[in-house]
Amino acid sequence: MCELWDLYDIHRDPTGETWERGSREPIPQGLYHVIVSIWTVTPDGRVLITKRHDKKSFGGLWENTGGAVVAGETSVQAAFRELLEETGLSPSRKEMLLLGEVWHPGSIIDAYMYVKDVKLDELKLQKDEVVDARLMLPSDIDEIHRRGDMVPSVYKTFCCYRDNMKEVLGLDSF
Repeated sequence: MCELWDLYDIHRDPTGETWERGSREPIPQGLYHVIVSIWTVTPDGRVLITKRHDKKSFGGLWENTGGAVVAGETSVQAAFRELLEETGLSPSRKEMLLLGEVWHPGSIIDAYMYVKDVKLDELKLQKDEVVDARLMLPSDIDEIHRRGDMVPSVYKTFCCYRDNMKEVLGLDSF
């Protein structure tokens, strides 16, 4: 079964059109689909990152939890679904904080933050998507990016919201 995405215009209004994931042609200029990016962060400032399965695009690289919003789904519904599917984590609605959005050609990334004292051995990783998980300090994430071991768009989103996450956590440094 194919995965369909709702398309939006420059004002983020739905166009009524859908796009099939994996289409040979790019999404037409001026149209966008929505992606969610969930940053799970411990109260002491460690960030949950996961390693992509080798068979996926950007295989073997580190990222945060995320994925496409499917047709008929809201951004926040997708954030909960992706977090549960990829990690087994299931926050309450009040535990999921919308940080903002980052625009790329053809996509809008809604960034969320979930503060949780995560235990790696309690995660239920989605075997065909995620092969490893770590809790890393922001400085470690910077180093992973410098080595070329992180999905570039994920690091861009991290940099956009790093100060916001620091403020939410009430930490002096992050």
